[in-house]
Amino acid sequence: MSTKIPDSELVKRVIYMTLKEHGIVRTQEELAELVEDSLKRLDSKFEITPQRARKLALEIAGLELGVETKKGSGDLPDECPACSGELFATVSNNLRGERVMIGVHCRRCAYEADLKQFAPRRYEFRLLKKSGPTAAPA
Repeated sequence: MSTKIPDSELVKRVIYMTLKEHGIVRTQEELAELVEDSLKRLDSKFEITPQRARKLALEIAGLELGVETKKGSGDLPDECPACSGELFATVSNNLRGERVMIGVHCRRCAYEADLKQFAPRRYEFRLLKKSGPTAAPA
């Protein structure tokens, strides 16, 4: 059976309506499952991956992404693992008054990590209370 990739704008509208109905979705897999169920009502061949659902969700105004991290092996990521945005150093002053890097954060989404716990474990999606019909993608 062949599959179809739904249009990005359609997926964003379905994500918005899904979050409006469910409030909080606790994983990207759950988000993709809920969105795919809705899409399949339009066309039974539509499919979406959890990663695509997460990345398209980040484009919706009024959506908040929470990222829970776990201990990672290797080096800190070069780009945000949630949205592929640029990561910036989180710095603090030590007891000698020297600025030291204590982690990284993304200005595009809610990703924050310290120097040891930087691998994403879970993504949580919710609509902000002030978002309304005007915040839905066109």
